[in-house]
Amino acid sequence: ESSEPLIAAVTTTGLVIGLSQGGPVTITATSEGKSGSATASVSTRPATRLAFAQQPGLSTAGAPLNPPIRIALQDNFLETVLGATNPVTIAIAGNPAGGVLSGTTTVNGVNGIATFGNLILDRVGTSYTFQVLSPGLVSATSTPFDVTAGSANRLSITQQPSPNAQSGIVLGVQPVVRLQDGSGNNVATAGLVVTASIGSGIGSLGGTVTATTSAQGIATFTNLVISGTAGNFTLGFSVPS
Repeated sequence: ESSEPLIAAVTTTGLVIGLSQGGPVTITATSEGKSGSATASVSTRPATRLAFAQQPGLSTAGAPLNPPIRIALQDNFLETVLGATNPVTIAIAGNPAGGVLSGTTTVNGVNGIATFGNLILDRVGTSYTFQVLSPGLVSATSTPFDVTAGSANRLSITQQPSPNAQSGIVLGVQPVVRLQDGSGNNVATAGLVVTASIGSGIGSLGGTVTATTSAQGIATFTNLVISGTAGNFTLGFSVPS
């Protein structure tokens, strides 16, 4: 029998099995009126491999991955080694869009789990994967996941207006702008009104000075006219909040 059966138990055939870390445990055996005892301690098996306890899921560019990715430090029997504190490093394995991973990319295990709580990917893409590594342990690769664009918070000019223009004459090349998120990813949001205005230069802007974004998040101006004295002009574009 065992003095601490929750740590080390004795089977009906007399085999001693370690169940949890601890000890020393006294094991007593009796046969034919004679008894003997021995002590034993149970230690955990060492971590030999990594596994994703929480896989990455659909994420938003420029925002922390949610839920946080959790990596289990496991033994050869695929059990989490609760005492393991090994350092674990995460990196992009499959990178379909040239994304950059930021945040804390190396953390130590706590109770056998390494948690990455502030990872951010900056580029929209499909089927990203992560790989995790730790010295001396078998690495692991995540299941594929996608990154989508964040909310639109800026404009990008995809077609510049004519470099030369005449006062009072419709610009030969009209500007085209599109919505982007904070990481520079294109945002496909329809129905936002973009307003053009004079950015610098002495004059006025005529024609239809507003354009509405399409389903692709693109606003195309069609008949802008600058009237004013000769000189250098710039145009500005904004979306009212």
